[in-house]
Amino acid sequence: MLVKLGGHIRQLRREKGYSQEGFAAAAGIDRSYMGAIERGERNITSHY
Repeated sequence: MLVKLGGHIRQLRREKGYSQEGFAAAAGIDRSYMGAIERGERNITSHY
């Protein structure tokens, strides 16, 4: 499940023209964490 979601996030990021670093910065997370999400190694959490 996480791998599929991560792949979808990567696809959408690329379609919008974001680099992994730029997308991570916009999301307020570290680039390495963004990479782990895209590879399905980390889950997405939200903080409100």
